[in-house]
Amino acid sequence: MRITVTGSIATDHLMSFPGRFCDLLLPGQLDHVSLSFLTDGLEIRQGGVAANIATGLARLGLRPVLVGAAGRDFAEYAARLEGAGVDTGSVLISENLHTARFLCTTDADHNQVAARYAGAMTEARKISLAAVGPVVKLPSAARRLARTLAALPKCPGSSATRPFRRLAIARTRRRAAALRATTAV
Repeated sequence: MRITVTGSIATDHLMSFPGRFCDLLLPGQLDHVSLSFLTDGLEIRQGGVAANIATGLARLGLRPVLVGAAGRDFAEYAARLEGAGVDTGSVLISENLHTARFLCTTDADHNQVAARYAGAMTEARKISLAAVGPVVKLPSAARRLARTLAALPKCPGSSATRPFRRLAIARTRRRAAALRATTAV
């Protein structure tokens, strides 16, 4: 069974601000805010729900197919995904837009200022799933996935995998039951 994951592909830019945002906001002047602050940390991470899920499945030993939209700047990210075991052959590459971005700055009090750029994700409607092959969207598919995950060998030296697997299987079963309940009518 081939697992196809559809959804967002993004790059996360996570910054840390050593001060407090509340010290920069002036009461009574919130109707015309213009802030600039110097951050002391920056992490750039692969993100996007579909890309993260596909990476997780690849780490479990599967070869998921990622379906989504990205920009021409996706080459390095795609190479990392492919290296992890994710098939990126079904990703639509936009000619004009960048890959989606999430920009987030966190202050010393853990408050956040964030912005999202949808970018190439806005072109996802152009993707045809016909090239991916038949898609099974039945509760039985969720049960098969749960059985597949349960049958995977435990990661060497990791006792943390078992509770994660149990949670994933339980969540999959709950979702399958909910889907059965809504389609039984």
